[in-house]
Amino acid sequence: MIRVSLNSIDRAAAETRVKATALDQVAVAAVNEVASEVRQKELIPEFSSKTGVPRRTLGARIEVRRATVGNPVAEIRASGAGIPAKLFRFRAEATAEPTRARVVVDWVVSGSKVAAGFINPRGKARTPLRTYSSKEDKRRATTRYYRIKAGKSAQKVDDLDDALAPSTATMIQHKVAADRGFLDRIQTHVARVFAARITQRKP
Repeated sequence: MIRVSLNSIDRAAAETRVKATALDQVAVAAVNEVASEVRQKELIPEFSSKTGVPRRTLGARIEVRRATVGNPVAEIRASGAGIPAKLFRFRAEATAEPTRARVVVDWVVSGSKVAAGFINPRGKARTPLRTYSSKEDKRRATTRYYRIKAGKSAQKVDDLDDALAPSTATMIQHKVAADRGFLDRIQTHVARVFAARITQRKP
């Protein structure tokens, strides 16, 4: 999650020119404008370009919780649910098992990342798949096995489903960690938009 707010110093500089109530409204408008821009013009296009995941998919998983006068902090929130690896640009990386290749997806930093699951290089579809494990119930005299997920996958194979790559929340975490000036640029942009709105406002 990314929090977007107005620096107290930037706000204080405008207090002598604008009434407090109006100042709050301008600050909230500036914060919401920047948060929306960061989501729509930076995060979604960058993540899509680097990973191949469609913008529509990313847009559905990254949202802005808008600031209000009572809570003047906007939040760019991302889903923690894994994204199907097949939506990424992906490739199979051979392992010792001829029917179990690693799933490697293009990633937002460091080029690529291994997704949970496998690709069967000898299969017809060669799509990233996920294996659901079984658990053993040792509390009973008779050993009993059960599947975590019942039913068949879209591939019509019992206990297989789409392999999952990391989430948009992980994308943002890695983006922030790798791009150390990212949050500072957001803060600077908020101050710039706020100042422009104050200047344009009629006395």
